[in-house]
Amino acid sequence: MIRRPVLASHALPEPAVAQLDPALARGGLVIGQEGRRPLVVRLFRARPTRIGVFAAGYLARVLAHRTLATGARVVVVTDRPSPWSSLVRAAPVGPAWVNVVPPNAPVPTAGTLLRPVLLIDDAGPAGDPRREVGPWQTAVTLRPYLTPQTVGSLRSYDLIMLQRTAVEAVGPVRAAFTLPAEATQWLPRMPDDTVALAEPGRVRFVNLAPTQVEQMAFGPPTRRD
Repeated sequence: MIRRPVLASHALPEPAVAQLDPALARGGLVIGQEGRRPLVVRLFRARPTRIGVFAAGYLARVLAHRTLATGARVVVVTDRPSPWSSLVRAAPVGPAWVNVVPPNAPVPTAGTLLRPVLLIDDAGPAGDPRREVGPWQTAVTLRPYLTPQTVGSLRSYDLIMLQRTAVEAVGPVRAAFTLPAEATQWLPRMPDDTVALAEPGRVRFVNLAPTQVEQMAFGPPTRRD
């Protein structure tokens, strides 16, 4: 009879565990099409992640809908629950998948590798975009467009998603993420179905390529909420 080898139990100290961030080169969430190729974004990590979405609420709802397919939990903090009702209907049955809660309501402080959490702040300027975020949790701050107040916080995000951007906001975006001028010149010219993904050192332009289900649930990808 072949016996399996027995390994002695072992453990890592908590500080070492917190620093583990396994590389999943092919893992992530498909945001849309970059040319003819799907563009994949790694949404969850063993460390807290922050994303700024400066676009119509449609983009955040599509992002949340696709995140559900990865097995993540979605929590939306908003004083306008009505626009999120279609997401609730599209989710698997039960509050373990999607929770829409009012501002200042308790929210999860962390996720897990098998059950990450997408926390969407749609509470508007009166909300608290700097709430604590834990490991395997991604906080998304949703605002309709960049303002002088939000431009100053761009460096606090790991990634920002933009729809067509005002000309006066291009310079601050370029400076915050050290982006090439020739790429950012397209930010004020993007059509409604195109999204710019900016992170330190690079910006990518993506066609949302919404599925038929998403079009039925959330409508067309226009600038209206």
